[in-house]
Amino acid sequence: MNGSCNVSNFVVRLRGLPWSTTQSEILNFLRGCKVRRIQFITNDQGRSTGECFVVLETKEDIDLAKSYDKNMLGTRYIEVFESSFEAMSDMMKNINNNNSSNSQNNSSNNDNWQEPVVRLRGLPYHSSKNDVMKFFDGLDIAQNGVHISSSKPAGEAFVAFVNMDNALRALEFNRMNMGHRYIEVFKSTYAEARTSIINDTQLMVRQKTANAALQRQGNYMNNTGSGNTGSNYNDNMNQYSNDSSLSNDFDSDDRNGNNFPMSNNDSGSLKRPLAASFTMKLRGVPFEAGKKEIHDFFNPLIPIRIEQENTIRGRPPTWFVEFGSREEANEALTFHKKYLGARYIEIFPLYDDNDRSKMIHRLHGMNDLIGKRPATDTSPVADFNASDEDSWLFEDFSRDDAINALQNQSDGTFLVRPSGTIKGDLVLCVKEGSKVSHYIINVTQELSQSIYKIGDKTFSSMKELLTFYKQRLLDTSPLIRIYPKLRVRTKYKFDGKDEEDLPFKKGQILMIIKKVEPLWWLARNTTGDKGMIPANYVEYIRDDV
Repeated sequence: MNGSCNVSNFVVRLRGLPWSTTQSEILNFLRGCKVRRIQFITNDQGRSTGECFVVLETKEDIDLAKSYDKNMLGTRYIEVFESSFEAMSDMMKNINNNNSSNSQNNSSNNDNWQEPVVRLRGLPYHSSKNDVMKFFDGLDIAQNGVHISSSKPAGEAFVAFVNMDNALRALEFNRMNMGHRYIEVFKSTYAEARTSIINDTQLMVRQKTANAALQRQGNYMNNTGSGNTGSNYNDNMNQYSNDSSLSNDFDSDDRNGNNFPMSNNDSGSLKRPLAASFTMKLRGVPFEAGKKEIHDFFNPLIPIRIEQENTIRGRPPTWFVEFGSREEANEALTFHKKYLGARYIEIFPLYDDNDRSKMIHRLHGMNDLIGKRPATDTSPVADFNASDEDSWLFEDFSRDDAINALQNQSDGTFLVRPSGTIKGDLVLCVKEGSKVSHYIINVTQELSQSIYKIGDKTFSSMKELLTFYKQRLLDTSPLIRIYPKLRVRTKYKFDGKDEEDLPFKKGQILMIIKKVEPLWWLARNTTGDKGMIPANYVEYIRDDV
């Protein structure tokens, strides 16, 4: 082995990797190269950035690795360029600094850690207890020792092991993959796990209370399987109650010893406001459908409250469905246009802060609205043409340009720009609350067709992707409107000399697609014709946006 002074000369960096890339795939991609080390780069959430450093043996290996630049790994074109050991070290220092709390939690004060419990963060949404047990394959987990939290934060779980030796070994699984997700592993305690279980129990109380109201309407609770769930919670409670001083309080949520208290008073009614942040509005529900059908429609999600608002006679009623968390509410949006019987159901989030107080007032005391004309729904409605690439693709925009353009816009205003770091990828920029969010869109080729991937969702076209997020939250907002492109008015007549020119008359309105050169811009007229125009022949039109 050469010393580290030579290693610095033999490092390459790969960019554009699929998120699920493994070390063996890197070795196969760099076939013929003598590889010493592979270092993947992750963000502060522990997720892959699509980049890695590779330490090689010789200068010849560097040259060979660079010859693979723009070769395919799976369906992605991979960039390969020379780097240095210092660049790799600096990058890893930044990652370690961002995750210092995790490192401190997992690598220090082991002498003070005396309870064989760990906390997991970053679980995929539909992870099961079996998935967690497989993740810790080879370690001895206590009976009923896995609890996956159903309350906030999402993607969290607790695991109790049979002894501290197994728990210490569990820390070595930190940042290993479960599916395509990096899982963070932290030291924990029985008390912390027990607190999570109590929070989940309180959530289940809300669910059961809501379901009790549904029982009075449709008596369908026997089909929900909630009794089994309660049993599982009790099993977990016992597991995390090894401290005898805590066990009495831990095993009962009220002073009568009822873990899941329910009111049997049929005269009672739910009058609290629905939580607008977690509530979906449903349109198109068939007349004959009731709460049971809506409950089944969202399976495996479990609504905690379902309310109906009567509309004008002869029209289908509007339904409101509340979930227990923002994560579940976001997941519910994926059911948009799913069929219930012979009709598809439209689902809209009640997300707009400006209308939230009005909506809560509207939902409070729902029975008062029966037989009355409903108030107008003032939530913004998505209104853009996803097929019109010229309108939403800003080819010459940088990240800073997007921030400057969107920071004073209304929620849901968006644009698409090229990625500044991964050639060929796109970035969806959206105004959400007080921030401008940037969502990477990985673009790959499969059988001569472009594939667009954002997060864990895949689309066959940008039209399909943008349409999908018209009614689905990205973080806090769906896509509502495209940031308007620059418009100009022609000052003179231009006949055009080349085939690529766009002729125009004086006084026409044109949309600027791209400023190709300082004096020549690509533009489109109102009939859809595109071509090059002289910049000094037009003047800006001020848009109040």
